[in-house]
Amino acid sequence: MDSLKTIKGLFVIAIEEINSKPVLSWNGDILEFRNEGTSDCLYITVNDEFLKVIEMHESFIYVTTTHRNKIPLYYRYIDNRHCISNSVYFLVKKNDNIGLDSVALASTLMGIGDPKSYFTNLFKDIRLLKSSSTYEIANGDIVYKKTIILNTLITVTIRIKTT
Repeated sequence: MDSLKTIKGLFVIAIEEINSKPVLSWNGDILEFRNEGTSDCLYITVNDEFLKVIEMHESFIYVTTTHRNKIPLYYRYIDNRHCISNSVYFLVKKNDNIGLDSVALASTLMGIGDPKSYFTNLFKDIRLLKSSSTYEIANGDIVYKKTIILNTLITVTIRIKTT
């Protein structure tokens, strides 16, 4: 994780569970730690905007992804640690074997479908977390909890044609 100090805008977060209690470590220039009463939180800072990514409690952690994956969060379980990064590169160690999804790879190479959707599922061991979602890390697992619905005002104009 030390190599992240020189790469602007990239980060990695590691969560280790010791005696069923989460221990958080991170590296990256766009992460900011804050204690918020009963929880410790980790925020991504982008353009003077703070986006809460990690909310750590006594025995579990919530991971929250950004709207439309403005900042993508990739997840991989490595060496008994939950690792999250905005770059797949930091979730792969030197001489690591990573499984590839053959259908996604073949579809991308043949130009079938939407290449962006295939690249998100290209690696078997590394997954892109769903946008606008909350996950819970506890007991050695990450579990999808819910999708966050933004408060958005939608205006609909109905035109009635009269004859």
